[in-house]
Amino acid sequence: WVYLGESFPLRVRPKSIALGSATNWLWNFLLSFFAPKIAADIGPLILMIFFGMLVFGFVYVWLFIPETKGLSLEEVDEMYRAGVKPWNSVNWKPHLLDNVHKKHEVQEDDMSKSHDV
Repeated sequence: WVYLGESFPLRVRPKSIALGSATNWLWNFLLSFFAPKIAADIGPLILMIFFGMLVFGFVYVWLFIPETKGLSLEEVDEMYRAGVKPWNSVNWKPHLLDNVHKKHEVQEDDMSKSHDV
């Protein structure tokens, strides 16, 4: 749920969250409907299915989900626009912060010049 709210661009975020929620509910239903029948047929081997899904999920996250820890929504958008690969996203630094610091420095310079008058 957290990833859905942070990862999509602002223009498609509401639709993406709605689609993700609907998909989640669909898979919850299918899993709860079919798991007892599969467990009755193959017994404890059903855990191998879950293990396979866990391995697939790990590989999927490693290859396709970038690290967004500590980034604002705008910085996440910037990272997507920059085309950063998910396995390199941990080391990526946003340029937005550079722009904010430069703007702040310009404002401080302007204020110091106005006090000199």
